[in-house]
Amino acid sequence: MAGYVSSASAPAASSAQTDLVNCDIRTVTPDEAAQLLGVNAQTLAMWTERFGYPARAPSRGSGRGYPYTEVVALRDALVSEVSVASAVRKAQRRPRVHAHGEP
Repeated sequence: MAGYVSSASAPAASSAQTDLVNCDIRTVTPDEAAQLLGVNAQTLAMWTERFGYPARAPSRGSGRGYPYTEVVALRDALVSEVSVASAVRKAQRRPRVHAHGEP
C-alpha cells in the first residue's frame, strides 16, 4: 500500500488517486509523520533540516509532506540505532518499495 505508484499500474479512478500518481509517492503531513515517529513536528523539521531526511516532498493539495516510505524506514531504523544520525543513514540505505510490493 505504501510506496511508489507507477502510472502504468494505477487504476484510473478518483482524483485523489490521480493526484497521488502525479506526485509519484504517498505522502503524509508533518503532523502525521511526527506521530509515526513518536516525536513532535518541530523535532521532525529539525531532523529534516539537519540530515536532509526524511525529505519534504510535494503532496496532495497545496502543501508539502513527507514520503511515507521514508518516514516508515526512519521509524524502523530508530528502533535499533543509538543515534538519530545512524538511524538516518540506515533508513537511507533501505530499498524503496513500489506500490505492488517489489523493490
